[in-house]
Amino acid sequence: MLPIDQIVKALRLSRDEFATLFLQAQVGRPTRMNFEAVAQTAMGDEAFRLGLTYALGQGFLMQLLKGIVDDQRDDGTLASEMLMKGAEGSADLQAMVNVVNGFGLPKAMAYRLLNGMKWACKVHVDGQERGTGILIGPNLVLTAWHVVVDLYQLNQSNPSERIPDKQAANRLQVEFDNYDGYLNGTLMLRPATSLMVNAHKDWSVCFKTCHEQELLKTIPPVLTELKDCWDYAVIRLARPIGAERRWANLDPNAVVPRNGQRVMVFQHPQGKSLKFDEGPIAAPAVANPAVFPGLRFLHQANTLPGSSGGPCFDQDFMLFGLHQGEWPTKPTEPKLNRGVPIAGIEAHIRQVIGTLPGPDPADSSIWTLGESERNMPVLGCDEFQSTIWQSVLSGQYRLFVVNGMPGSGKTFRTRVLTAMLPASGHLIIRLNGESVSKKSAAELVDTIAHQASQPSPALVAQVDMNTTAAAWLRAEVLPKLLQVLEQARQGRMVWLVLTDLNSYNIDGSLATDLLTLLYEQVATLDWLRIVLDGMRGDLPDQISQWQLPLQVAPTLEVKDIVSYFRRRLAAENSAVDDTAIMAMSKTLFRMYQTAQNTGLDKATRQLATDLLDCYTDLRQAIDESI
Repeated sequence: MLPIDQIVKALRLSRDEFATLFLQAQVGRPTRMNFEAVAQTAMGDEAFRLGLTYALGQGFLMQLLKGIVDDQRDDGTLASEMLMKGAEGSADLQAMVNVVNGFGLPKAMAYRLLNGMKWACKVHVDGQERGTGILIGPNLVLTAWHVVVDLYQLNQSNPSERIPDKQAANRLQVEFDNYDGYLNGTLMLRPATSLMVNAHKDWSVCFKTCHEQELLKTIPPVLTELKDCWDYAVIRLARPIGAERRWANLDPNAVVPRNGQRVMVFQHPQGKSLKFDEGPIAAPAVANPAVFPGLRFLHQANTLPGSSGGPCFDQDFMLFGLHQGEWPTKPTEPKLNRGVPIAGIEAHIRQVIGTLPGPDPADSSIWTLGESERNMPVLGCDEFQSTIWQSVLSGQYRLFVVNGMPGSGKTFRTRVLTAMLPASGHLIIRLNGESVSKKSAAELVDTIAHQASQPSPALVAQVDMNTTAAAWLRAEVLPKLLQVLEQARQGRMVWLVLTDLNSYNIDGSLATDLLTLLYEQVATLDWLRIVLDGMRGDLPDQISQWQLPLQVAPTLEVKDIVSYFRRRLAAENSAVDDTAIMAMSKTLFRMYQTAQNTGLDKATRQLATDLLDCYTDLRQAIDESI
């Protein structure tokens, strides 16, 4: 292989082109690193050198060089070198008919298909099946804008602009689980029971139109006119169905795969039950780097009317695009379909609204910890729950320090977190300050492994490694701890929750140092979240941008009690009588205020008991009044 400096001299491409190839070369790897995160402030050849060096160290340099050569972005030196290398190894590849695709993993594919079945949905407008969408948040669906174009009006003050019809929520529904299953273990297909979800009254989160020519089922003569025509709409649902089934992430590192790589499109062709097809990314008849793959991409998966808005996944099952429609070709040429890259959609969302909104607490906040916690009421935690969902969605904040007066409910919020996040998408590991305060770093690893239902890793002792404590933690202990978490999470988000830190010090040998190293990982691991209840010490400066302090209000208010009664009554399909609710709430609040004289913690516990006792009376009073 040529030296890195010689490779740099051979490059003939822009920084943006290198960044795209850099991501494409990582398709098929467990994690992806953005080129700009590697190069940072470096410019010109130095930035390329850093990127190539990183690729070499991570084992994807050859894939990167192949992409550069395939796109003819070198002076010929790399092409000649690759040609010689290919000739040397050609005998080993005789059985590989498509090296770009490589091999698939059956178990991974089965898992991904199940996710696709849960996330893909059918979009209905005015009772008619219009297209396909994909769940991208607890209550958010992404589809092609032209699928829901009838719900957008011309702006009277600017006829060239479209605006959402604010009264159109009742015209829009999204259907999940519309797929065929097997009948009683036979090979006979039968429809599954689908779930229809109404649109939220504030249904349009953000959108961008397609090109006017695309509405006419053609394309503009000058393809660069497709710039900024991202053809997408984010729809808010009336209920957070994603809390029950997770969703596809809009990853800024998503990239259109290279030509020839297989992709999968989930869809409802002609309004039928859910289908999918695989096909390769295709090259345009005439190369046009200003358009492909940045503005549009071409693929050869089968689609039909009704497939528009269908999610396109790469071989890692990363959402990289939305299917849009057919691409015009000559009669003698193979038929091609086109899609819109998620990278452009994600960038436009960031530009317009910043981050995707979390669920409206009025629609989604839990009001009880559930039967396992004796139906303990949840009061005054809406803001906390919304913050947690924002973290799940955007990852903007990944480490939370919860503080408040004794008895204010700061530790209780960690129980709320456990109750609100479904186990199918989240692994929650709780460590009590008292139980871990004297544990060493090695014992702490054992405890975390046990909580994660994993065997304890075999750690090489520091003395056997003949190194410093800091080096031992970073080189031996931390990697094995992260490996335990990776094995345990099975694609889920991991929440490490440490409680009662205001009452206990972490005094075990090297335990604090290990925890600090673990906290630092939130900067690079998008699946890791840390919640520190009552943390008193300082945290590393390098993760300050990921931290969010949460101060718990010292006392509850009448509105918190009112909200609890309303949500429980609605959940139990009972009438919601505000007069009776307000009367009962004010009475309970006065009792709560009086009880605070004996201590806030005791008063809060008594209020929870009173709520459960009084609810039956309230329900009976309401039922008797209607």
